[in-house]
Amino acid sequence: MMYVLATTNAGEVLKVPMFVEHYMEYHGNLSEFVMEHYDNHKKDADWDADQKLPFINPPIVLTVHAQLPELIFSHS
Repeated sequence: MMYVLATTNAGEVLKVPMFVEHYMEYHGNLSEFVMEHYDNHKKDADWDADQKLPFINPPIVLTVHAQLPELIFSHS
């Protein structure tokens, strides 16, 4: 279970309490908070706390695409 949370965006859900706590300290409404923190957020006094919010820095998920060569069989 911990492996799944560590390697997918599901782990970001565990950061929701940080979102709520940071919002409670914010002076404004929810839409202003989301716009300020998730729409091209600029470095400010609480930058370190902002970087702990969910989906600010989601983990990188590696995707590999492989194509097998075409096999040609000839019958003589």
